[in-house]
Amino acid sequence: MWDNQFDDTVFPHLRDDESYRAFVEKVSETESSMLLVDRDAKHAAILLTRLFQLSRQSVDILTGRLDDRVYGTRELMDACIEFLNANQDARLRILSEMRIAPQHPLLKRIQDEGFSDRLEISLVPDNLRPGYHLAVGDALHFRFEPNGEVTEAFVKFGDRVDGSRLQSAFDSLHNAVREYEGERAQELVDSD
Repeated sequence: MWDNQFDDTVFPHLRDDESYRAFVEKVSETESSMLLVDRDAKHAAILLTRLFQLSRQSVDILTGRLDDRVYGTRELMDACIEFLNANQDARLRILSEMRIAPQHPLLKRIQDEGFSDRLEISLVPDNLRPGYHLAVGDALHFRFEPNGEVTEAFVKFGDRVDGSRLQSAFDSLHNAVREYEGERAQELVDSD
């Protein structure tokens, strides 16, 4: 939707990745009320990297799949490790609609760096999929895809109101997935 739709003189921050990265950093430091829109996997990686950089306690991700073009970039993986390393209580929770390969670059990096104990991954069953995707850091910074079928999202940094709403949505889904996993585990025990 966003590709080649804007004149670079009107939106110079969309010209190239470095311009976009610099724009995102500036906005995240100075204009917490500004709503950003991303248009592709590269933008998503830049924005999620910034979300990791700004978060201190928690990053929660609901995704269709852990796309390597986003979550496998060196910049994002470095930011994730820095996030986990900066605070011994920091945690990363991922809810994915598709199975994640154990050798996914991000998961492998987290394991190699010794942070597996602070990573929680769950598979979202079909009947619990909400139709949107999100990432939220510290209930304050977020990236929200209202339509989980496309990589277009709204992003805000430093928004406690909407960040808290999205955190609550993630927590509710996380609890429902955990309950479903418990029921499935019980069914397996009962069938023995």
